[in-house]
Amino acid sequence: MNSQVTAETISALYQQQSRRVLATLIRLLGDFELAEEALQDAFACALQQWPVDGLPEQPRAWLVSTGRFKAIDKMRQQQTQRKYQQQWRQNKMKTAKLFRPMQQMIKAGRTMSCD
Repeated sequence: MNSQVTAETISALYQQQSRRVLATLIRLLGDFELAEEALQDAFACALQQWPVDGLPEQPRAWLVSTGRFKAIDKMRQQQTQRKYQQQWRQNKMKTAKLFRPMQQMIKAGRTMSCD
């Protein structure tokens, strides 16, 4: 790894390599929008990490790899979120079914006795 990485260095690399990195991410991920987000995430990581650790030997490969991992993380997070939303909806429906007789009684003006 090389030292003395500045924002200008990364900006120049963005100008030179971003289209190739994006094309590779689109091919790997199969989703243009996800690939664009992954590209931005990868360069954001580069801005944080490279000034500290130095420029990797193969910056484009590093960007592709980082972008791919960021996209995979995002897909997993979305999958988990969908799973929990589905469980929440199912629980909400079950709860509604349980309370429906009570709601009907209340609407009819009847009360329940706890004696």
